[in-house]
Amino acid sequence: MRKTAQMTFWVALILTISASFHFQARENEKREFRFMGKQQRLTQGNWLEGLRELHHKIEVQAQTSGEGDSYVNIIPYVAADANTRTNLGLNNYSQSSFTHGTNPDSNVLVGLFDTEGNLAGSGSFVVRSKELLQLNDIIGKLGGNISTGWLLIYSDEPLTCWASVIINSTKDPSIELAIADQINKPAAFVESTGTRLMIQSSAKVGFFQSSLVVVNVGTADGNLSIKVFDQTGNLLTTKTAFVRSYGMFVDNDIRSGVGGFGQIEIEVTDPNTSDQLTPRLVANSLVRSTNGTAAFFPAFVLPQANTQSIAGEWDGSLSGGGTISAQVRMVLFQERDM
Repeated sequence: MRKTAQMTFWVALILTISASFHFQARENEKREFRFMGKQQRLTQGNWLEGLRELHHKIEVQAQTSGEGDSYVNIIPYVAADANTRTNLGLNNYSQSSFTHGTNPDSNVLVGLFDTEGNLAGSGSFVVRSKELLQLNDIIGKLGGNISTGWLLIYSDEPLTCWASVIINSTKDPSIELAIADQINKPAAFVESTGTRLMIQSSAKVGFFQSSLVVVNVGTADGNLSIKVFDQTGNLLTTKTAFVRSYGMFVDNDIRSGVGGFGQIEIEVTDPNTSDQLTPRLVANSLVRSTNGTAAFFPAFVLPQANTQSIAGEWDGSLSGGGTISAQVRMVLFQERDM
């Protein structure tokens, strides 16, 4: 009985200490989340406002209306030149809708932007439920007269979207999946857009070379910093560029001068922090061989440089509230086995 009482005392003491550490850690987390939430609301507010403004601009040019559009897809790169064309695919997978009933049509509005962020073409389309609508030579289809651009796609039902960038001489297609978003989605759940991105692999070796395309889909201009690494993580070179709001940075040979292969990190900073407008990036890379075959490498969103990862083992610091609890559970398990 005495031994049991002692064990109960020590377990209760450990639980009390753990609860205190856990409470303090949770309070720190709450303060950090409140700050992050405020920053996200500011970012989300101007991001959404920018999307709505672009939506209205595309509506006016396309002479159509899309009041119920709440889904957004972004194709970061389309091209049309002497040896390249781009097809766009729209898939409506909706079979039941709160708004439009069974097997709903999806009303789609597409805007084409040039490298400076100007609206260069637009069009509206209807995609039936379970239909694949393929729009060949999408730049010409939208009335554009540019060689390089990006697409912003709105719809009133969820879509999957993709583009096929085709080399005319070889008929080789490179498939580019759209980046999906929603106008009303919380900022924490926005996919593949941010201020820090990574291309996981790029090449300038043998028959292969990589391009880099960065689109600023944010409401403010931005200063780009592009860091090119070798495969062991050594920084080889840093390139800088200015990219306008809704504009593009394009480099068809991003590893020129350094060669080899490795990852690329892309970061944007706001040259004017006095307002609530912020830059926001999407990116991809096209790996191309000399015989014409190619494939896209989409960008991966990185956390901020000072973000700490959470390890599974407590190092004794007071910031490990959750892992302290794990240690307590282990003690209880051991005591029960005695």
